[in-house]
Amino acid sequence: MPTAAEKAKMAMAEEAQRAEVARLMETLTPAQVLHLIGEMQRLTLRAPDVARALLGENTQLGLALQHAQFLAGMLEELALT
Repeated sequence: MPTAAEKAKMAMAEEAQRAEVARLMETLTPAQVLHLIGEMQRLTLRAPDVARALLGENTQLGLALQHAQFLAGMLEELALT
């Protein structure tokens, strides 16, 4: 079981990841954001197992998609988990 210091370090690393993803996502045009969301939606409809595996192996992709939804107005605020 991780110590309090290890948990704090992991939380800081996750927050840094989120900030980097947000910074990169905000460089996209609105059309690019919507395209990204649309492509992921198509993948989940056509190959849900592939989409699940892709997101499971690439946590930053999940964060990017969540931020894309926020930028597109699909989410009122970003979840912290």
